[in-house]
Amino acid sequence: VSGELPPTPGCSKSSAETGVRTKGLANRTYVLSVPSNYQASQKYALVFGWHGYGLDGYQMRSFMEKLEQLSESTAIFVYPNARNKAWDQSGSDFTFFDQMVNELSNQYCIDKSRISSVGFSNGAFFTNALAQNRPSMIHGIVSVAGGGGGGLPMQAMIIHGNQDRWVSFSSGAASISNWAHANGCSTAIDYSARGSCYYLSN
Repeated sequence: VSGELPPTPGCSKSSAETGVRTKGLANRTYVLSVPSNYQASQKYALVFGWHGYGLDGYQMRSFMEKLEQLSESTAIFVYPNARNKAWDQSGSDFTFFDQMVNELSNQYCIDKSRISSVGFSNGAFFTNALAQNRPSMIHGIVSVAGGGGGGLPMQAMIIHGNQDRWVSFSSGAASISNWAHANGCSTAIDYSARGSCYYLSN
């Protein structure tokens, strides 16, 4: 996603709810965090945080609260709740994502060129699937302890522990290769070097 996009309907609304609360939408729920100093005259990035299996939106927010602070009130954060505590990578949760983007764009001033997705474990697998299925909507992703991904070029950060007991390290390595290939980058990485960080660019 790039270039200047037209203002969302929420940019013309004089007032909007701020703070952290649970919202309902189409028989689903999500946790919404809006800066206390929100102003409709400013466009905000929209960041989605997808929890791991068995967790919920508030727990995912606890993982990402530092990121909220670092955003310095330039972003609105969304932490959806999965049905049965797991994400559907075959379609229904893609629709849920569409519905949330639409609802929030009507309520808040959203910069649609800055919609990002962060996922942990099961949520990371979903984040990668979402990026593949909604590439025109997603600006970039962060996948923590997940797998999959690739497709059209996109900014991607892949984080995976090499001692992960639940999702194999090879899954994260494959995800790096998938996104490197999608972005035309080299994948010559020495995965035996513990604690290493690599920046891949074309």
